[in-house]
Amino acid sequence: MQFKHPELLYALFLLVIPILIHLFQLRRFQKVKFTNVKFLKAVKLQTRKSSQLKKWLTLLTRMLLLACVIIAFAQPFIPNTKDFNEAQETVIYLDNSYSMQAVGKNGTLLNEAIQDIINTLPEDEQLSLFTNTQTFRNTTVKALKNDLIQLEHSPTQLNYDAVYLKGKQLFSGAGATTNNLVLVSDFQQNNEALTFEADSTVNLKLVQPKSTLIANVSIDSVYVANSTAESLDLNVKLSNQGEALENVTVSLFNNEALLAKSALDIETDAETTFSIPNDIAINGKLTVEDSGLQYDNTFYFNINSKPKIRVLAVNAETEDDFLKRIYTDDEFEYISYKINALNFNLIPDQNLIILNELETISEALKTALNAFKNDGGNILIIPSNNIDLNSYNQLFKYLNI
Repeated sequence: MQFKHPELLYALFLLVIPILIHLFQLRRFQKVKFTNVKFLKAVKLQTRKSSQLKKWLTLLTRMLLLACVIIAFAQPFIPNTKDFNEAQETVIYLDNSYSMQAVGKNGTLLNEAIQDIINTLPEDEQLSLFTNTQTFRNTTVKALKNDLIQLEHSPTQLNYDAVYLKGKQLFSGAGATTNNLVLVSDFQQNNEALTFEADSTVNLKLVQPKSTLIANVSIDSVYVANSTAESLDLNVKLSNQGEALENVTVSLFNNEALLAKSALDIETDAETTFSIPNDIAINGKLTVEDSGLQYDNTFYFNINSKPKIRVLAVNAETEDDFLKRIYTDDEFEYISYKINALNFNLIPDQNLIILNELETISEALKTALNAFKNDGGNILIIPSNNIDLNSYNQLFKYLNI
């Protein structure tokens, strides 16, 4: 038998107190006069014998009760391992991944695990502790207390095989010690069952905090379902683990400005669509109001502003005012040059080239237009009344039209 608080056994010396009380009783006998003393001697003997027996029984009872109280406070227990009295070395892995945000009976699973470590382990016991992001070697719970309270959730999740190997590496390797490796985690597994390689030198203990969640909604994916010149439809797919939920709110933000909100019922999966303008840049954020895990309730995305279509007009002596009214600044980057002032280096950077009433096409322009078309460019030809048919036919031959 072992005692959790053996120092309290020194209180057994208090058993002397009942003995002293028994030996030095201050109670005095009172004399009682009798008219008839014929049976006085017999009564006196009988009373003395019974009184002594009662006193000894009272003494033993008092001592037994006091001893039981002292032993109870010392908290005796029987160890379940034969190597209990050997030197103990403890390494603890504390999972602080996002899945430990799940709600338990007393806050998140991570907070529950931290409180259990602080309240259960002796403050001065030597141990090593590591998380997904930090490692503390040869320390105590008292020294770790502030670090544990300030511990934050991490997007990093160590593989459980790596956790097992790292935990074994933190042991000192000293002989005649019992190595206790404690893994505290919700043990999230995607496909395969959790297994560890057997090692006779390590006592492996798994501690799994339990969540009270009955359902968890997450944003599965977001994509553009339909797009027009004025708007685009943003489709949002949601998935649910657990019981069916009603009136789950999904909100769409541009930076911090709320653009739209939708509510839907979900069993295993559901979809909702938002219609947003197609002419603005969006730093988007989609959020789900869910009482379960928080890390999968926000989805960030960007829709960049559409670049303007670059248009180059090559003019003869005619004016191009009608082209400027068509290719306005809100959608197009329109530039125009006279044929005799054209910068040929601008041609490869354009999306559309307009030949506005040119009478003839030079060889250099034919070559540049041919390369431009082969690179996927578009050409618009507005013919003049007085065109050079031969030069145009050569251009059409180059362009294969």
